Amino acid sequence: MHYPHKALIEGNYPRGIDVAVLSQYRIDSMATYQDFVDVSYGPSGKRAERVFKRDCLEVRIVKEGKILPIFVCHFKSMAPSRDETRPAREAEARAVKKILQSRFQDPSKRDWLIVGDLNDYTEVDGVPDGQNSLHPLLDNGFSDDLVKRISDPRDRWTHYYSADRSYHQLDYILASPSLAAKNSGAVPRIIRQGLPFRAERYSGNRWPRVGYDRPKASDHCPVVVDLEY
Repeated sequence: MHYPHKALIEGNYPRGIDVAVLSQYRIDSMATYQDFVDVSYGPSGKRAERVFKRDCLEVRIVKEGKILPIFVCHFKSMAPSRDETRPAREAEARAVKKILQSRFQDPSKRDWLIVGDLNDYTEVDGVPDGQNSLHPLLDNGFSDDLVKRISDPRDRWTHYYSADRSYHQLDYILASPSLAAKNSGAVPRIIRQGLPFRAERYSGNRWPRVGYDRPKASDHCPVVVDLEY
């Protein structure tokens, strides 16, 4: 499959981990929010610092004259621990929501997507987890987590963590209420062929040369969905 249109802007992460977009359709424009600053109170008092550990990259994809804004994110990882890093991810989630609210007078009535590795989970095999950091983007129907449309909750995972052999959804396609309603029957697919064989819950075929641990495509799985807008 050919992706002639590309977008990548160097973000904040010192190791060079950035967010990017490959598209079959023309990218009308892009914007980076890597300099988005939040004023908050830290151990040493009031401070202002960049919120996004990598970036929030907005691209506007054009198809048949219609534009779809997509906000591509990669939130703070859960290392060294989920509890310790939760405030950083929650700040990123609040910032994305604030950006959308500033971009659109009524975000619920516009078509948009938030996509990427948000590095937290909202449930474990269908059992809700109230300690997640993503609630600013999900509470009160602000967005629709399309992966939750997969009927079997044990089949919603996108990541395997070998240290405790856990399976969670860390990767998301969050649709605006307007876009979700227009695509009420759209159910995502999770591509797991690139996972190492140690992720034993997946028993399907692997791509050539994938090993027990390495080589592997990634420890995350792509999430794919067909949408009309």
